[in-house]
Amino acid sequence: MRSLVSSLIAIACLVLAFPLPFATAARLLPGLYGMRVPARFVQLAGLGLALLAARGLDALLSRARQAAARAVVVALLCG
Repeated sequence: MRSLVSSLIAIACLVLAFPLPFATAARLLPGLYGMRVPARFVQLAGLGLALLAARGLDALLSRARQAAARAVVVALLCG
């Protein structure tokens, strides 16, 4: 459930990083225009995507029961 909320927040921040959706949302939601620069939402979207990546890695490592399998997963992800 938390990963669903994290992904929705990341997608919303990524959409709000563009000027047209930001201007529309700023007219509808009070206090949103305080950000003034829509590109600031890119940082929040990046944080949300990093959290989702960490959850995915945790799920992969929890499925790998042996230490050797975990080392292979980490080696594949690191390149």
